[in-house]
Amino acid sequence: MNSIRHGQNDTTCSRQNTKYENFSDTPENISGRNILGENIRRLRKEKNINQKELASNLHTLRQTVSAYERGVTLPDVFMLIMIADFFGVSLDELTGRTELVIPEEEV
Repeated sequence: MNSIRHGQNDTTCSRQNTKYENFSDTPENISGRNILGENIRRLRKEKNINQKELASNLHTLRQTVSAYERGVTLPDVFMLIMIADFFGVSLDELTGRTELVIPEEEV
């Protein structure tokens, strides 16, 4: 069963048998780290671009990029793909499932 039920402060994902009392108890927040946001920020700085430039390349707002980096909100799957493609990394690297390897700039 792959259903996801959203209650007021209750999320149950029967596929993973995981229940969170509220969204602040997700695994990312339990660890106290915003791995996705940290990776976006690190990749952006490695490319020597600011949030506004990244936002422009992703067709979004600077404030949205800032929110991703700070862990205030998460990008949807389509935006995750755009971010990974822009930086030349896999989704697993971007989200912290595997070690992030920053690609070398082509000369």
